[in-house]
Amino acid sequence: MTRQRYIRSLLATIFLSLFCAPASSQGSDGATKASKESPKLAVHAGRYSNYQYGFRFRIPKGMRGTSAPPPLPQHGLTIKLSKGSDSSAQIVAFAFYDGLEWSSLQGAVKAELAQAKKDSSEFVLRRRGRFRLGSLRAARLYYESKDRDSGAVDATELVVAYKSAPEGDAPIVYELWLETTPARYPKDKRTFDKILRTWKAIPIE
Repeated sequence: MTRQRYIRSLLATIFLSLFCAPASSQGSDGATKASKESPKLAVHAGRYSNYQYGFRFRIPKGMRGTSAPPPLPQHGLTIKLSKGSDSSAQIVAFAFYDGLEWSSLQGAVKAELAQAKKDSSEFVLRRRGRFRLGSLRAARLYYESKDRDSGAVDATELVVAYKSAPEGDAPIVYELWLETTPARYPKDKRTFDKILRTWKAIPIE
């Protein structure tokens, strides 16, 4: 899949830094447990709660998400949707402080689209509209792009929300991506919609 912006690089850096980290996992009760599935990543099932950036959603039954284990930064997680030739199909739920100074929802969307176009040899924006992510005003976009390196055609659905903060605090950007192929998109979109329906903002601790 096309890899976008510094967020993907940050995810990769976090995951690579887990080489010596002990395994852990989070059950549906939110507790972190030892993981037999991976020696590097925390594994989540059921309800996923992120108290560092203040959001929660339910992982669909039968699926698992992986993230950096504590005490590493908890930006979000990745849910793999497939194996084999379609192994790149995934959902990513992510949050970060607006260190890039996008300043608004419109600024975040503009930056994301610009980066997606930069990463692609061909880019077609199929849909763009308003959305509600929990209680937050958001934008929802669907585009198809051709990977600049592999030539593969990717289908991406992106939801972006921007949470303003009191003066002196940094705003938070919430993003959820569905990254898949055009052929898989109708099926994977149903899974993505389930996650979006259960997503909500929670207090930061």
